[in-house]
Amino acid sequence: MVGFRYRLPRAPVASTSVDIGHVEVRIVLSLDGEVAVAGPDRAPCLAAVRELGTGVRVGGVSGPRPRITAGAGHRFTQTTRSFRVPDTAVSAGLCVVDFARAAVSVAGTLRYRLAVSARPRTDGGRPAWDGARAWMQRHDQEVSAIGMVVLAAVPVAPDRLVAS
Repeated sequence: MVGFRYRLPRAPVASTSVDIGHVEVRIVLSLDGEVAVAGPDRAPCLAAVRELGTGVRVGGVSGPRPRITAGAGHRFTQTTRSFRVPDTAVSAGLCVVDFARAAVSVAGTLRYRLAVSARPRTDGGRPAWDGARAWMQRHDQEVSAIGMVVLAAVPVAPDRLVAS
């Protein structure tokens, strides 16, 4: 067995956009931190790291506690929720990663950030912003109609997998 560390880049690992008429909803998941990877050699370890952002599903995006699940079985625990001007709700917390694929294991505790933006699709006029929280509440019914979405994984950076 060979041991590696994979330091996640400060970039999203998965994202999607959903157009619901006059509002476009963008959902972006970022992970921050490092995981330990052990396997027979570099190639299968890198393949396992690719699963960090695959199969990610998000439900309840308009609620105070969006439900995040991942194909590899990550466990997400939300600790905060805040609003960013003009149109974004941000849920953040910890993500425990602990999975095995073939002869490779991946484990670590990461910080996560889930940003949900509801952007108006206007005819060129400017919307009357009265704060991100009010904007999200005003469009709660439309955003909650989304249900569950699957995020598209962002490719991993092979140079971030280093021997430990």
